[in-house]
Amino acid sequence: MKNKYLKNNSQINQQKISELKLSEVELSDIYIYRSGFKNVNILNSELRGFEFVFAVLDICNFANTEFENLYFKQSSLLNSKVTGADFAEVVILNSKFNDSKLDLSNFKYGKIENSVFKNCDLRGADFSAAKLKKVTFKDCDLSGVNFSQAEFQNIDLRGSSIADTLIDIDNFREVTID
Repeated sequence: MKNKYLKNNSQINQQKISELKLSEVELSDIYIYRSGFKNVNILNSELRGFEFVFAVLDICNFANTEFENLYFKQSSLLNSKVTGADFAEVVILNSKFNDSKLDLSNFKYGKIENSVFKNCDLRGADFSAAKLKKVTFKDCDLSGVNFSQAEFQNIDLRGSSIADTLIDIDNFREVTID
């Protein structure tokens, strides 16, 4: 499918976008509201100032993509691959991530609140200096994740693997594990 949807400084409202394939693109300032992405692949790209609000991304691939100033609110990432993506300083609010590969991704200095990661592969991800509040990692692989200097408030890690995870014990409170 030709890219007729994603244009710089644009809005996507109540649209369904599918079978879109892009690589090595630079896009900025796109507001996506109540829209669905299915089988969308944007690889090795730079996406700046994207806002996803009430959006659903299903079976998408954003591997090795840089998301600068990403805002993800009340949105879902399902059955997707985001390996090696850069989400530094991301804001994620009231969102869910299910059955997705986010391994080796960078969430450094991010703010994540009231969100759920379920059955996700987060091996080797970097959450250093991130602020996590009311976040659940249910049945996730958190092996080798860097949580150094991260701030935790009401975090649930039940069912998740945390082998070789780097955590500052002083900040590791209000955390539920089994």
